[in-house]
Amino acid sequence: MMTRYRIVIIASILAIVATASLQGSSSGGTTPLFNFGAGGRGLGMGGANVALANDASALFWNPATLTNLQDRSLSLMHLPLPEGTNYDFAAFGWPTVDYGTFSVGAFLLSTGDIERRDEAGRLLGTFSANQQMFLVGYGKQINQFLSLGATLKLFGQSFDNSSAFGVGGDFGLKVALTENIALGLNAQNIVAPSLRIDRDEETQPITLKAGAGLMLPVSEGRHILSFEADVDKTENIDPVFHVGGEFAFMNRYFLRAGYDIDQINLGAGLKFGFAQIGYTFKTQDYFDAQHRISLDITLGGSIESILAQREQDKREAAIQLAREQREQDLSTAMTQARYYYQNGMYDSAAVYYQRVNALTDNNDSEASERLTQIEKQRTQELTATVRAGVLAESDSLKAQELFGDLNEALAVKDIEASNVMLSRLRPAFGDDERFKASEAQYSLMTSDRIVQLRSEANRFVNEGKLSEAVQRYGEILRLNSDDAGARRSITQIETRISALSMLRTGVAAYNSGDTTRARQMFEQVLAMTPEDTVAQSMLDRFETGAKGPGAPLAEIQQDSEIWKLYLEGIEKFRGGDYQQAIRLWEQVLDRYPGNSEAEKNIQQAKLRIQQNGKTN
Repeated sequence: MMTRYRIVIIASILAIVATASLQGSSSGGTTPLFNFGAGGRGLGMGGANVALANDASALFWNPATLTNLQDRSLSLMHLPLPEGTNYDFAAFGWPTVDYGTFSVGAFLLSTGDIERRDEAGRLLGTFSANQQMFLVGYGKQINQFLSLGATLKLFGQSFDNSSAFGVGGDFGLKVALTENIALGLNAQNIVAPSLRIDRDEETQPITLKAGAGLMLPVSEGRHILSFEADVDKTENIDPVFHVGGEFAFMNRYFLRAGYDIDQINLGAGLKFGFAQIGYTFKTQDYFDAQHRISLDITLGGSIESILAQREQDKREAAIQLAREQREQDLSTAMTQARYYYQNGMYDSAAVYYQRVNALTDNNDSEASERLTQIEKQRTQELTATVRAGVLAESDSLKAQELFGDLNEALAVKDIEASNVMLSRLRPAFGDDERFKASEAQYSLMTSDRIVQLRSEANRFVNEGKLSEAVQRYGEILRLNSDDAGARRSITQIETRISALSMLRTGVAAYNSGDTTRARQMFEQVLAMTPEDTVAQSMLDRFETGAKGPGAPLAEIQQDSEIWKLYLEGIEKFRGGDYQQAIRLWEQVLDRYPGNSEAEKNIQQAKLRIQQNGKTN
């Protein structure tokens, strides 16, 4: 008799779930569990979400679209059903730069306080009935156009004291035809799970979901209008069509509508900070209308911030590498200098002591002292014959050999070897015409190399490749330790890197609502670089923010003259002319002071200028 009651309960719960989903379908067949779907966006669009899913609920709609996630995200949804039944969903998505996107989730369909009665109708107690599905998913972008994904699912049912479990799997793909058009396909239960309770066994049917989605930027990308059309085909059930759309206003306010099996879905969403609340209303023929509540939470770790941090780490590592290389060069030069000096090879020792001085900005006392001693030693060793210009035959042959080596080094533009040869020849041949000509050639070669290095360094600065710029300036100092411009540029770049890091931290803190830390970061940036206009504008925003927002964008749109300036600014920004964009948006602020959108645009333009190594 208890088996009979369990069958009645199973049928009742499945009927609740299936009836709404099969309205309008004339065919028979087994309805998939949890076919209501998940997430406020997808349900608000009538269940059309196979191609454009962009939150953690993509784990259900199409695991391949997990690649659309840009931040670590948590999605929650609650749907009350008739007879005290609740339908709940939760999922978490974790995108990575190198390894794709990972996700876990769970569905729960539960009914509690079910009465247990005997054949005479006497109440014997209550029990509960639950159906669960746990999911582990993964999505990976294969190339510019193709993304693949898969989901492993564990199904469970429990009725009174009986339970059953089954394992299944989905496979999905997404094809990005263009930046704004995508196709999606999800084969749900391609690995079909079976569940057995007592003598009853049920196998979940395979469902194919296919769809096409389109995203249209509006007002130069400030708003996004999305459309999608899907079709579901389950074994032994007629195809089911879904059509829906969403209008995202400033990525903060969301309006959604969809058509789902002869029923209308309407939805709305509001994003504030790191959270987005969603509501979906769906009409039904035989039951009361459904009210679905969803919550999506962004938990940081965005792909954009990770890439920015990687670039920052790369720059800092390059600077650290340059410092370590400089220390290694200094250690090597000092070791060589001491070796040659101790073995009486003073010309070679002088070359390496000069390199030590170049690497230490003439602040190494040992190198300075040894160079003085070497110069004194050279003077003492010059014989009267040498001073008179009369060389012994062996000295003449040695000089001829050295001049030959020098000419060869100059011919191949070997600056280091040329410097060694000149240092060895200078004591005895400083007034020799051949030596003077070679020395002039060396000076010209060194000057040309410094000009080339300085040009490369400046280009790298303008391109934002600061670590490469530091390396070029360091090489200039090795050629000319007195080059104050190179030394000053290295200091400025190191300061700039630190300021940019603090600026990014401040902007991230501001966007997440941590205004205290944001203010601290911007103040530190200004202490390091007082001319930083982005940090100053952000601090000014704190002051203006206390006075209330300026004119809304809708009001500016009514002013055709100012709206034209606003759009021209966006056009200049997209074309890379950030200075002109700033000037146009400042004209907007002259008419509508405090407008948050114009201020935000100016901030972004100034940040782009700084990142590109340009000045205002």
